[in-house]
Amino acid sequence: MVSPPRQEFRVAVITRLGRDGSMLAETVAAPASRHQPSKPAQRFHIAPDPAMPNRAKIGDQVLVQSVLSDPGLAWSKIAAKSQKNQAKTQEKTQNRARPARLIRILPRAEKYFLAQFEKFSPASRKDERRQTKTKTKPGAKTPPPETDHPRSDAITGQVRPIARNDTSIWWVAESDRCGAMPGDIVVATAKSAHQAAIHERLGPLQAPQVISQMMVRQFDLPASFAPEILAEAAALAPPPLARRSDWRDKIFVTIDGADAKDFDDAVCAAPVAGGENYHLWVAIADVSHFVTPGSKLDQAACERGNSVYFPDLVLPMLPEILSNDLCSLRPEQDRACLVAEMVINPAGETVHSRFVRAVICSQARLTYDAVEDYLTQAPDAQNAQNAQNAQNAQNAQNAQNAAVFPPLIAQALSHLSEIYRRLLRQRRQRQSLELEVPQPLVTLDAASGAVTAIRPRPILSSHKLIEEMMIAANQAAAKLLHQCSQTASSQEKYLGKNLGKTPPLYRRHDPPPPEKHQALVVALKQFRYPAGTGGSVPSTKFYQHLLAQAEQKGQSGLVSRLILAAQSQATYHPAPQNDEGVGHFGLGLEFYCHFTSPIRRYADLVVHRALIECLGLGEASPHDPRQDAPVQDTLAQDTPLQKTLPQDALPQDTLPQDTLPQDTLPQDALAQDALAQDALAQDALAQDTLPQDTLPQDALALASHLSRCERRAMAAERGANDRYLAAYVAQRLAEQSLTANAPPPLNAVIRSVTKFGLFVTLVDYGCDGLLPMQALPRDYYQFDPVKSCLVGERHHRIFRLGDEMRVRLADCDLLSGQISLRLV
Repeated sequence: MVSPPRQEFRVAVITRLGRDGSMLAETVAAPASRHQPSKPAQRFHIAPDPAMPNRAKIGDQVLVQSVLSDPGLAWSKIAAKSQKNQAKTQEKTQNRARPARLIRILPRAEKYFLAQFEKFSPASRKDERRQTKTKTKPGAKTPPPETDHPRSDAITGQVRPIARNDTSIWWVAESDRCGAMPGDIVVATAKSAHQAAIHERLGPLQAPQVISQMMVRQFDLPASFAPEILAEAAALAPPPLARRSDWRDKIFVTIDGADAKDFDDAVCAAPVAGGENYHLWVAIADVSHFVTPGSKLDQAACERGNSVYFPDLVLPMLPEILSNDLCSLRPEQDRACLVAEMVINPAGETVHSRFVRAVICSQARLTYDAVEDYLTQAPDAQNAQNAQNAQNAQNAQNAQNAAVFPPLIAQALSHLSEIYRRLLRQRRQRQSLELEVPQPLVTLDAASGAVTAIRPRPILSSHKLIEEMMIAANQAAAKLLHQCSQTASSQEKYLGKNLGKTPPLYRRHDPPPPEKHQALVVALKQFRYPAGTGGSVPSTKFYQHLLAQAEQKGQSGLVSRLILAAQSQATYHPAPQNDEGVGHFGLGLEFYCHFTSPIRRYADLVVHRALIECLGLGEASPHDPRQDAPVQDTLAQDTPLQKTLPQDALPQDTLPQDTLPQDTLPQDALAQDALAQDALAQDALAQDTLPQDTLPQDALALASHLSRCERRAMAAERGANDRYLAAYVAQRLAEQSLTANAPPPLNAVIRSVTKFGLFVTLVDYGCDGLLPMQALPRDYYQFDPVKSCLVGERHHRIFRLGDEMRVRLADCDLLSGQISLRLV
């Protein structure tokens, strides 16, 4: 006797929408508990129901009713099979999408979605095409039309969501068109079962800033400041400098890229008199003076978490009057700073450090390219060349270039170069990861917004010079905050008295997960790399050994990408509790924090506040008992880092203002590249919206919030770059079609192998493209996930990681940013 069907109710999340109104939903896998084993996720297929109009969207939670067959009958068929295929058949049965019926959509906030507007086409719907092809018998009644089907004269267009897994189509009435034209990117929301309303028109995909605005809407990035926040920022004034240490006589310089506008760090170096050590001063803009806790400006900065940089648009964390003016360390202007003063020995170790609230005056604004030119030439030759250029200047540009390195600036750069060599020696001694994965640099036309060039972003020694000095300052801040915590008798006293209301946020980077590390070892075995696993907990020494061998084989780029894919995601973490580790695996440091970019990262601002409270460096006020005592250069008496450093004796000449262009360099390359390997980040973060009215209060919630903001910003930046790259490829294809010539072949390297094709890196551009299975030579290819390769059954051709090939541009999808290629 066959038992009746069994019905059950489940809460699932919509993962796919079909054009015919069907849906795919999936439950969340339940983790194992003490009393119950883990439950895998279940997939449901929801058929279209005329009685229940489909108003669901991807990401919505729905209540479904599943009708399952008799388990006993199903397993009796499985038992009849051979023992070898029993487990495999059981797994397929469990993973198969089960039929279900939609009960209701759970309450949700109104969500907007990005779509592309196009002309209305009734035949585009599968159900309508099916109805036109169905032949009816003579005398049969014609089925009634859909009640939600609009009249053709009332509909002027339709929209298709840009999400890759959303194939639904929404009709748009003339009254809801909002002036959209075919091909425009729009922001829409569902109005009924199959009809949508357009709320905002962004414009055609090729228009300036449309791609960036798409990412702003998709990831819910705050794009503007409220009027009251701008008014609060406009009322701010520079801080009084009388109670700060006056270090305007020191030769501070800023070194940034060509298009940078916010200068939040300046460096200065000088040898210690009578010894081999060097002074290093890293001055950081004192943002904490302007952005006070609890203010509207502070709430807006916390909500954003960090600045977001697109090729043609910047979403700053702070209003422009702060980021580009009051806080920016412009040349020849007095600025308030929080300075990390360190003494570096010949081994590259920081033997003394302290933090001082001071006023400095940047003597020159240098660029990475200019400093790189200096570092690649001998000092005497550089000075002789500058003098020759100054003497024989033919135009204003030559005269400007000649003024870049006057004697004092050249001397300062020489000291900075020596400190860089020491810090780099110390970094390699502790086996810090040095992954060099070039990122594509997109160049846009200022007027039209079109992509003019794409090339790999160069990795210069001047980049590394500034990076090493920022790492040294970050490490000094983390050590000081940790030592402050050790002086407290308890964690409560540490958070309450020593650091006041601002516990520090550390930068935490855990070792790679064991499963990712093992996958990396297996993938590299086919290249005849060492079969050792590096131990149960891999070390950076093991990875550096792999990188050294890869450089000898000419495979440093490939191995760097594979190692990067195996790394954990770097996050923010509050003060350690119960000996919980907050070390940085990639840098090989026990304690590390972000201190050097408070203009564009809120976590750095939190660290500044913690340092000021820990060291008693608060500015004098009528309610401050320390107002009668000026801020001293030495640390407070109760801090464990009290050191008296020798005074500097550099000349105090006034230098001419430099007017070189600007650029930006990410400080934490490891954190930025780690997200690029997370395949789920793009879709998962698209649904991660941050609350606008309630911001995290405690340290753990704040750290989690800032980590989410960082991942969100990185996913948005990556999405914009992918679409700009696709736009450039589309432009190349259009130009080549006019000349009737085939696209030129390009050099590519396989970076990833999947069961549906190959992901390759275009060497000339530094971007990635897809070589689908259909573009490979005709054969039946078997995917080997262990060796990461495709093997042809008939011709035995093998495609594996690291293989070089010649490809041509085939097609590109501007909406998703997917570039398709074909073999030459």
